[in-house]
Amino acid sequence: MAVSVSVGRAGLCAAAVLMIVGCTPRGSATRPSPSHKTSQAAHRTVMDTMTNQAMIARFALSDRDWVVRRTAVMKLTDQAVVARVAIEDRDENVRTAAVKKLSDQAALAKVAAQDISWTIRRTAVQKLANEIVLAKAAVEDKNSDVRITATEKLSDQAVLAEVAMQDSNSDVRAVAVARLSDQAALAKIAADDNDAHVRTVAIGKCTDQDLLAKLSTEDPNDDIKIAAANRLEALKK
Repeated sequence: MAVSVSVGRAGLCAAAVLMIVGCTPRGSATRPSPSHKTSQAAHRTVMDTMTNQAMIARFALSDRDWVVRRTAVMKLTDQAVVARVAIEDRDENVRTAAVKKLSDQAALAKVAAQDISWTIRRTAVQKLANEIVLAKAAVEDKNSDVRITATEKLSDQAVLAEVAMQDSNSDVRAVAVARLSDQAALAKIAADDNDAHVRTVAIGKCTDQDLLAKLSTEDPNDDIKIAAANRLEALKK
């Protein structure tokens, strides 16, 4: 691939090293030569000063050294290339760097739904703005930390109620309850959830004074009794 390099000391150095070591494609069947480590070091040195975006994209997409690819990604400005790396690179460190640079919502949604690494999915979810995509992550992701991150960004009350009442993880349910304003759902959770903390969070937002009075005197859990009594007193002030 022909690329132009600005004339100057850094540009000439970069061009010289590229001519000597090349940009070794990933997946090459050729075994590393004894000079492979030297080649890697040279690539990394070049990347420290390189500014030509065409060259940087080439390194980001095809260099066999993941450190070089990650460094290249951090210097990229082309969102299309960043998105490709975020979706396709085999190394988790490189994909993470790409996702952190990514702003394209469609690409972020794809990463959030498909990446095998839950930490990368969570990073993508943190950058998402689409309520539908967030709802899908909050309800369907297999990792509770990803679901929590998605739930923390949700405003859709129907989805929040679903998560608050149906998620298998009490921490996820508690986060959903904290964002919930549906009083019918809050009352049901306050009375029926099997986790005391989740119930306490719901009680703290509940306005059903009849239910609170009942919980404050009849619930078998002393912590729930106290939480309901305190909430009831606060509502009467």
